[in-house]
Formats: sequence, C-alpha cells, structure tokens
Amino acid sequence: MEVCVSRHAFGAQGWSRVFTSIAFVSILELQVFTARLVREFEFSEVEDRPIKMWRPGLVVPTVEGEEEKGPQLPLKVSVVRRN
Repeated sequence: MEVCVSRHAFGAQGWSRVFTSIAFVSILELQVFTARLVREFEFSEVEDRPIKMWRPGLVVPTVEGEEEKGPQLPLKVSVVRRN
C-alpha cells in the first residue's frame, strides 16, 4: 500500500492534471457560450447613455456623467433574425 505524503490535501501529481483539465473545460464552455451569444443576438449601444472607458491602465466601461455608480455597460440586445 502506497501513502502519498504532502503539505496539502491535493498533493498527488495526478490532481494537478485533473485541475488543469477542469480549467480547460471551463474556459472552453465560456468560449462556446460567448460564441452562441454573438451568433444569435445583436448587441448595440444605448443611444442616450454614452459609454466611456474609465481608469487609466484598466478598461472599465462607465456611463458618462454616472461614474460614481461604478462600472456599467448598458446594451440594447435583440434577436438576430435568420432567413
């Protein structure tokens, strides 16, 4: 019988491969979800709420004149019609 001695609970080398696989699958799921959103919906800016990028060095969308409310990205979402 083998005993794995480690400093933490997931010390066996096999666990790192499991966590790497889980991370890869999670990223892949997000990419598929995003691709479906882009393909099936149309996103456009709300006309009366101009968006500006705020904070140098970090891209944070905010509504012009409403910076105190924090990050916002108001979008108009519509279904893409296919023939």
